[in-house]
Amino acid sequence: MEKNQVVSSSVFWSQEIIDNLDVGIIAVDRNNIITVCNAFADNFLNLNSNVVGCNIYELFFDYSILKIISVGNQLSEELCEHNGLAIYIKRRKIHHRNKWVGNLYIFGPWSLLAEFSAKTELGTVGFSGGYACNDFQENAILKQLQLLEDCNIVAKSGKMLTLLDLCYKVAQYDASVLILGESGVGKEAIARYIHRASKRYDKGKFIGVNCGAFSQDLISSELFGYESGAFTGAKREGKPGLFELAHCGTLFLDEVAELPLDFQVKFLRVLQECQFMRVGGTKNIKVDVRIIAATNQDIMQMVKIGKFRSDLFYRLNVIAINVPPLRERKEDISQLVNHFLRTFNAKYQIIKLFSDETLDLLKNQDWPGNVRELANLVERLILTTNDHVIRPGHLPASFFADHKTEIMAAEGEDLVPLKEAVKGLEKQLVIKALNMYGSTYKAAKVLGVSQSTMARKAKKYGYDIS
Repeated sequence: MEKNQVVSSSVFWSQEIIDNLDVGIIAVDRNNIITVCNAFADNFLNLNSNVVGCNIYELFFDYSILKIISVGNQLSEELCEHNGLAIYIKRRKIHHRNKWVGNLYIFGPWSLLAEFSAKTELGTVGFSGGYACNDFQENAILKQLQLLEDCNIVAKSGKMLTLLDLCYKVAQYDASVLILGESGVGKEAIARYIHRASKRYDKGKFIGVNCGAFSQDLISSELFGYESGAFTGAKREGKPGLFELAHCGTLFLDEVAELPLDFQVKFLRVLQECQFMRVGGTKNIKVDVRIIAATNQDIMQMVKIGKFRSDLFYRLNVIAINVPPLRERKEDISQLVNHFLRTFNAKYQIIKLFSDETLDLLKNQDWPGNVRELANLVERLILTTNDHVIRPGHLPASFFADHKTEIMAAEGEDLVPLKEAVKGLEKQLVIKALNMYGSTYKAAKVLGVSQSTMARKAKKYGYDIS
């Protein structure tokens, strides 16, 4: 009886201690079920109910707190926006007897956790301009976080945060911008971010056009519009061009290197004079438009060989922004995966998660199709898997064929010792068999080894067979 009283008293005081902390505390088990939630968390998130026993993904499905909540045991610490406040969240692993049993989330207003914010990459690139917790700086952080969210931009790597900081500064001025980068890196998202952060956002629209989608005859009417009866099939009332529609706003010219060479002369004149004439028109129309262009081609090489006019290039290339491919910013992959996971879960009204092993595989790929390819794969996996947790065995066969994985490391230029290559193949097969059959006995039978051998190899490769 005395021992039970001591235990009961210990539990009481433990709860009292965490309820009196000035930060939020939420703990979840391996299945993301909430086991602990203190008073600060309850009040700060306006829960007004007993959330112990609830799934954290279902409970916070509409909260921006989901920016950092993800499956598995990775560490994380970030700033995000919640209910108009800049809040800081830390995620840490919980271990019991050397086994990972869940996650601990510690969070609160940024002003209370400023000493931690200095450690984040977000602070190292000038987003806050310092670490003093005044209202002006907190509002600046909130504004930029909101801009990134509005433009669906997810970034954690130093390269991308530095680039976004530059974009935010550039947005305050009307200079032309040339965005360079491979296909699928998100050039249009960067262009929208610049417009969204500029003073033009409240005055005019963001109008985008793919310059490679039109012939030379059509692109004139698309950009400059046409008057009534300008050509066969023209609308009786005429039609304004994209330049007119973008008046006081931003015109985004995607694949600008595809502009016909003859048309580039006319286009340069419009940029210089800020006026143009509709097709079939007789009077000039003045416009106030900011130009942001983008291309995935080596436009400087095109200038050298005469396929792109040098005068137009220098007119567009006042400020150059080079968006790095995903293989050069792999720190962003887990953030992007979780972003797409939330997006498609909400779109299709389902809840799917990625296992740590799957996330590790995704993080180790080069992604030649960049962000677009990653988004397509996440959407496909969400729609085609029956299980709640997406494991390596759910990845399509084409994934292993199209990417450089441990299995492929022995091919081509990336030669590795045979022993290492065999170990990589063994690891993939062991994990895939365990994911598919759910027990060491069945997996061992399929792979033709003993159950004890399978159990030993599962432990060797960090697979939790419990």
